[in-house]
Amino acid sequence: MKFKIIMVLFMMFFISCTTEKLNRNADDDITESDSDVTDTDETDADAADMESDIENDADAEGDADAVADSDEESDADSDEIVCTKLSITGMYLETEWEYYGSISPELGSADKEDGIVMMFYAPEEPDSDSYEDYVMKVGEYELGKGNNAKVSTCTECVFVSEDYDEEEGTMSKMYAPESGVLKITGVKEGTMESKGTITAKMVQVYLDMVSGEAIPVPGGACLELDAEPWDTICVPACEGKVCGIDGCGGFCGDGCEEGTQCNDDQTECIPCTEITLSGLTSTPAEAPVYRGTLTENVAGADTDDRFQLVFSGYQDAGTFDLATGDNANFSTCKQCVLLYADASTDSETATYFQRSGTVTIDELVKDSYGCMSAESKGKIDNIVLVEVSFEGVVSTPVKDGGCFQLSTASWDTMPVE
Repeated sequence: MKFKIIMVLFMMFFISCTTEKLNRNADDDITESDSDVTDTDETDADAADMESDIENDADAEGDADAVADSDEESDADSDEIVCTKLSITGMYLETEWEYYGSISPELGSADKEDGIVMMFYAPEEPDSDSYEDYVMKVGEYELGKGNNAKVSTCTECVFVSEDYDEEEGTMSKMYAPESGVLKITGVKEGTMESKGTITAKMVQVYLDMVSGEAIPVPGGACLELDAEPWDTICVPACEGKVCGIDGCGGFCGDGCEEGTQCNDDQTECIPCTEITLSGLTSTPAEAPVYRGTLTENVAGADTDDRFQLVFSGYQDAGTFDLATGDNANFSTCKQCVLLYADASTDSETATYFQRSGTVTIDELVKDSYGCMSAESKGKIDNIVLVEVSFEGVVSTPVKDGGCFQLSTASWDTMPVE
C-alpha cells in the first residue's frame, strides 16, 4: 500500500495532566454535654475516646502501609513499558532524498496509515535544503546520538508516524530514535538508491514549538526494529529484450531506428502503427484548430483519442514540410499535427507529434485579423507521429516510444457556393 507522504514534522501534540484534590470539612455541629454529667461519666468517655484513638491510629498506619505498597507496585508496573516489535514491509524512494516505508503491525486506527520515513541531509547545512549535497555512502550511522540526536541537526533522519491523515496533514503519534544503527550496505553509484538495515529503539515524541526539537513523551509508547532490511536499488530488467525501457530509467539494447517502434514484449523493432481518419473539420469557435476522427482506438478501448491539425500564425496557400525548420518542434511549429492518446481522461496517457510528412493548403478564408479561419481546403500526406515529452512547450521525442503512420487525409470546409 502506497502511502503517498512528505513527513509532517511540525505537529501540535498536547499532553494534559490532572491533579486530584481532597477537601475535608470539620463538623461544627457538636453539642455540648449538660453541666450535670457526673465526673465518672466524663472519665468513662475519656477512656473510650482514648481506646478509639488507639484503634484509629493503628488503622491509619495500616492504611498508610497499604497505600505505600500499592504505590510501589504501581510505579514498578509503570516502568515496564513493552515496546512493539516493528517490521518494514516495503521501502521506496519517494523523492531524491526521502525514503518511505510501509510497516507492520498496524499501530493505530485501521482507516489511517502508519509509515517509516528516512531523510538524508549533508552535515554542513543541516537547516537548509542540503539534501542536494548529501552523498550516500556505505557505512554505519548511529541514531539518537551526535548530530542524529536532534531534528535540527540530523543527517540520517528516521521517523515513524502513526495514524497519518493525508487530508488533515496530521498524525496521532510520532516516533524518533532513542538509540540504534542505520547500516547502509550498498549504494547505486550516482544515485540515492541504496540497501541496508535499521536497528533502533523508537520512542514517542512531540515537537517542541519553541526549540523545534523532538521531545520524548513521558511514559509514551515505543517501537523496536531489529536489523529490518530495505533495498531500493533498481535492477534493470533487460533479459531477452532489445529495445524499450529497462524499468530503472534507462533502455534495453540499442533502441529502434526512426520510423520504427519497440513491440510490446520488447523483443524487436516494428513499423509504426497505421491509422486512418474519417475526416477533418473545424468550427468558428475552434479555428484555427481542425479536429480529426480516428477510425481506430490507439490506446484504451474505453477511452477516446484526439487527432488535431493546428495552424499557428498567418497562413497562405501552399505545401509545407513538417520535418524541418519551425515545424520540427511543437514550440515553434506553424503547421502542427498532434495525436492525444486517451484524451477523454483527465490526463492523456501519451502525446504524439509530427516527425515527417507534409501539409497542403489549397484554399483558405482569412478572418478580419488576417488569420486562417474555419473555412479552408487541403490535405495531409505521409504523416509520421512519434511519442514526445514536454518541458514547457518544447517537445522531445521519447526514446523507443510509440509511433503512428497516416498515409493521407483531406478536409474541405469552404463555403458552398
